[in-house]
Amino acid sequence: MSKRTTKLKVSPALQNIDENKTLRELVSETSHRPASGSVITRVNFPLLEEDIGRIDQYSEENHAMRISVLRAGLKALELIGEEQRTDLIRKEELNRPKTGRKPVKK
Repeated sequence: MSKRTTKLKVSPALQNIDENKTLRELVSETSHRPASGSVITRVNFPLLEEDIGRIDQYSEENHAMRISVLRAGLKALELIGEEQRTDLIRKEELNRPKTGRKPVKK
């Protein structure tokens, strides 16, 4: 029977240990997570229930997250010509719902 040894990754900060630092300072320096490769910005915008329904439908059909469906839509816009893309966006801009309060039933 052979034993497998696993090498643990050593933080570069551990190579520069200063004996005058406190344990808290040492742990703080060595426990930093690596920076993510992408900067993420959260965006909040209104959608109609029917738009959310279509996003959810595509999401469920493809076992994907909503954001993946939206990113796929952006990729699809990149694949079509600029004139067709402009026409689609302009059409949606003209037909966009007006925000405001729901109508009051009298």
